[in-house]
Amino acid sequence: MDGDRAAPPSSTAVGLCLLPSELIHEILLRLSLPDLVLLRAVSRTLSSFLASSDFRRLYSPASSGPCLFVLTKRFPRDAFLRAFHAASSRWLCLPSALLPSAADPYLLAASGDHLLFASNSRRELLALNLSSRSITTLPDPPLGPRRTSSWRRSGLKLISDDSHFRFLFAELVGDRPFLFEYSSTTGTWRSSEAVNSLQPTRGGVWFNLVQFGNESVILRAGPSDEDHPVILRPRLSAALIPRQGEEALRVYGGDGKMAVVRSTALGMGVRVVTGVEVWGVALAPAGGGEWEMVAAVPEEVLERIRRPFGVMMGCMEEETENEGVIMRLRIVLVSNLEGSWDITWLGRDGSGRWVWVPVPGPDSRSKGFFNMAGIALSSCFSGLSLL
Repeated sequence: MDGDRAAPPSSTAVGLCLLPSELIHEILLRLSLPDLVLLRAVSRTLSSFLASSDFRRLYSPASSGPCLFVLTKRFPRDAFLRAFHAASSRWLCLPSALLPSAADPYLLAASGDHLLFASNSRRELLALNLSSRSITTLPDPPLGPRRTSSWRRSGLKLISDDSHFRFLFAELVGDRPFLFEYSSTTGTWRSSEAVNSLQPTRGGVWFNLVQFGNESVILRAGPSDEDHPVILRPRLSAALIPRQGEEALRVYGGDGKMAVVRSTALGMGVRVVTGVEVWGVALAPAGGGEWEMVAAVPEEVLERIRRPFGVMMGCMEEETENEGVIMRLRIVLVSNLEGSWDITWLGRDGSGRWVWVPVPGPDSRSKGFFNMAGIALSSCFSGLSLL
């Protein structure tokens, strides 16, 4: 019978628009961000409600928060950009028109509503502003154009505010550590050679450059673009060295911390995670110090993520207080086994409690064979940029 059929979305939207505006606002405020994105596409009237300043002011706290961006490809020009919105535990599929066309993009970094891509075919850097839905091509960096494989994830950082961003990366040039910084405010690059520091401090952005024996070389950029970069050489603890039959994946967060993901072999080309630890640099005068373990994922949480994998990559982000105390920490691991992808999200709050955040698989377009073309975490993503 007709009365038993579900009303199409367009009919539901029309009926909703007939309600008093105060009630419409109350209903919309209770919906998740993915639901609002769908409503925006089916009704101009509802779209105007979502664009109103009153609604955005009230909904902003619910829409803002950590978000995982994932770029997948079947072919160089067949790319899909998705965002896992942690607050709603749902995936958002961003319009393909937002992606740089015919650029063979790779996702490098995210901050707020800004995403940074490297074009493998054009050897360019492309910045996407989700709020304005605009793409900016950055001028060539001082080291010249480069392919995607030349960008080291542990040596770059994107920092943004509402409308502008800074992109920083560190490199060894002739064994000399340099910081390169692009500012969207000026549209120009600048470079600075790092110097030794007698009294290193916390804060700012930390880039892992290289490891020599039991010593790592880290470049620290200050919180202000006026601060001169300094070099640190913390020693690697013996506990960081993988044990026999063990491998250790290091995921750097850019804030003086790294996650160490330990695994052992289950068979030919198959491994399983046995431990996840967080290490930080204990500072010492003259840029010395050493890496020390500050936290470890408890066994009951590890049991939730012990799945076989063939290859794995990850990203890490943290929020800290002025004294370097971890307030929130997120680790995302993306693994593949025989063409099947799996995403693991681990979180730790200021009290030291670890949680495993279930991440459902993306929509059906991700099924079958595809390439992972970059992952990035944004702790201050505003979902309002999609409305």
